Amino acid sequence: MEPKFHDADHHQLVDRAGTLARRPFGGGAPRSIADEVQEAEWTRDGKNLMIVRRLGGRYRIESPIGRVVYDGSRWISHARQSPRGDRIAFLEHPIWGDDSAALVVIDANGKEVVRSTSWSSTGGIAWTPKGDEVWVATEVGRGRDIVGVNMSGRERVVLAVPGRLTMHDIAPNGDALVSFENGRREAVGAHIDDAQERNLTWFDWSWLADISPDGKLILIVEQASAVRGQNTAYVRPIDGGPAVRIGEGHARGTPFTRDGRSVVVHTGSQLEMLAIGVGEPRVIPLSEVEVIQSWTPFADNARLLALASRHGEPQRLFEMAVGTGAVRQISETPAAWPARLSNDEQTVTAMDESDRVLLFPVAGGDPRPATGCRPGDVPIGWTPDDQALYVYRRGRTSVLIERVDITTGERTPWHTIRPADPAGINDIMPVHITSDGQTYAYSYRRFLSDLYVVTGLA
Repeated sequence: MEPKFHDADHHQLVDRAGTLARRPFGGGAPRSIADEVQEAEWTRDGKNLMIVRRLGGRYRIESPIGRVVYDGSRWISHARQSPRGDRIAFLEHPIWGDDSAALVVIDANGKEVVRSTSWSSTGGIAWTPKGDEVWVATEVGRGRDIVGVNMSGRERVVLAVPGRLTMHDIAPNGDALVSFENGRREAVGAHIDDAQERNLTWFDWSWLADISPDGKLILIVEQASAVRGQNTAYVRPIDGGPAVRIGEGHARGTPFTRDGRSVVVHTGSQLEMLAIGVGEPRVIPLSEVEVIQSWTPFADNARLLALASRHGEPQRLFEMAVGTGAVRQISETPAAWPARLSNDEQTVTAMDESDRVLLFPVAGGDPRPATGCRPGDVPIGWTPDDQALYVYRRGRTSVLIERVDITTGERTPWHTIRPADPAGINDIMPVHITSDGQTYAYSYRRFLSDLYVVTGLA
């Protein structure tokens, strides 16, 4: 008999949320039941739903809807219930949008049962039929293997392969549904009038972190096997010249300094301002925030604009002192990535949890909606006079950059991004553009997969 699997786990490592609705098989209009939902699955009794959603800048699991069993400031994904429905396993990520994670298992009341070691790359989880182990696709050696974690926290390699596996599900008879992934993250850049874009990927997983203010360099963070899973920062000329290693650490937001001479990276417990040329690193302690998602240096290099959260609080915008890590909260309103500082450093544009583009005064006070921007617009930069924003709307194989005048609301098409080879591209993000709108760069994930049923593992 053919093995029967539950619905295969199809989540991508992108923090997206929407409205969850129910629609009867017999037809009729869908009925909305929850907002800001990232993931959902039926509880084992088939009567209720377990969901993962982001509210108030925090991530939480509800089972059933409305009953919070887990709440945290770190991004979580791949929540799966045990066969008996008495436990929930999920991946908790130290970095938003990154597949590095630890496996966490909680009981039905939210009490932590197991927390694994932290792995540099993960790709899906599944419970074994008896509920005694959770199998995780994770980077143990050079590739990504299947590792089993039991309810005592013991870890063992279930299946080692010379490649990159993703774990989708386990059938009641123990057969595993997995896929072999040929995956890359690529970075591309060009001047607006170039006849052809340049692929600026350095190794196999090049996260595009920023473009320099003058448009001459990009900052990429290599994250996969070429750097043994350690986030490593490089700068590379937009004209395709060789990349220069700057140091270890990941980067989010707009980490180039305004003069283009340094970048700010996160090394795990602190930030460091690293000179691109000659110069000593400058340590920036993270003394007052629990999680920091992105950052932008002010022109004086003495302050950072930080999108971060204090312990137990939602994610908000802060002004952070470079020397001490002390922070000043800019607004009570929770904010979401991306956050872009205006050229005069008086205003920050960021998204809220309803995907609206807001304008936050740096001096403090309530934000206001950006005139002309629509829900779902992603702000990526300001024009030199700070009178307009560059925005785009997320797409899988093409996106349109538009210029939005935040005084009049006028929208002007600016440039369409369309990778030359769309095969296997999941999504185009992030996108960066210089203030003059003449140079841009973007990144995307490309996955080509083969699906397999593996027998004899249980």
